[in-house]
Order: sequence, then C-alpha cells, then structure tokens
Amino acid sequence: MRNNGILPYGDQLLVNIKGKKYLIVDQFCLLPKCKCTDATLDLVPAGEDAMTADPWCALRLKYAKRDWAGMADSPPPIPLDEIRSTIEEQHPDFYKQLLRRHEKLKMIYLNCRRKHYSPPQTITGRKVGRNDPCPCGSGKKYKKCCLKSTKPVEFPDNQWDISGFRFPDDFKL
Repeated sequence: MRNNGILPYGDQLLVNIKGKKYLIVDQFCLLPKCKCTDATLDLVPAGEDAMTADPWCALRLKYAKRDWAGMADSPPPIPLDEIRSTIEEQHPDFYKQLLRRHEKLKMIYLNCRRKHYSPPQTITGRKVGRNDPCPCGSGKKYKKCCLKSTKPVEFPDNQWDISGFRFPDDFKL
C-alpha cells in the first residue's frame, strides 16, 4: 500500500538528485502477521501527482538489511549506488523513517480492518432484489441505495407488522 496515497499530507520524503527534486513514494506489505521489511520505492518528479505519474525509477529495498535492488521493468537511469548514497546523505535516518512509516501504515490498516469487519450475517427473510424498494425506507431502489453496503440487507418478514410499536401516551388521532 502506498504511503503517499493514504497519508498524502503526511511526512513526504523528498530527495534532490543531480539538481532535480523527486518525491519518494514508499509502498509496504501490510499483512498483519508478516514480519518482512520489504519496501518498493518509486521516485516521482516533485510537483507531479504521485499516484498517477510515471516514476523516474523504481527500487526495491529491504530496509532492515539495507539491501537495495533495481526493478527489472524500471531500471535506474543512473547507478543504483549513486541514488542510494544521495538518499542516505540527505536523510541520515532514512531506514528508521521507513520503519516508522511502515508501522504507522500497518496500524492504520489494522484499525480500518477492525472498524469495517462484521461477522457473517445470516439471512432469514426474503432476499432483496436490485430493483426492489430499499428496506431502509429511503424510497429509493435498493441498487441506488444500500446495495453497495457491506452488510447484506433483507426485507422484514412482514413489512407492515407494527405489533411491537407503542404509541406515546399523549398521542391522539
């Protein structure tokens, strides 16, 4: 998952290589039990949209071992050692920054996963069709309203059953 896509206004890593500024777009594995320290680094010209721009170069890095490698489909235009040394000079704590960014993204991912997780729902009533009125009561068709929700939606057994409804004591017709 790309750090700059999740935290676009967070700490951006910029590097100046041969007089040009590049944004380092870092991507990490977010599997909860995975202990890898692999990162994919895309160097994108500063000022361009990091999510859509073609990278100047792409690199693989195992930041715990400080093991750098170029990507076969996007080889670095200058020697990898030159890029590495430039980044390390301009960001002396680069590997610690990557570790912190990786941990932060994992925590965000786990939090979102916990927040949006819902146990499987059992469907007891009639299944709602795409063109049926939405059971939420909005008056819209189900496909335009709640179809994309994460929980399955169903009609109550009897839509018009109000047996459990109590009118307020001061209610008058």
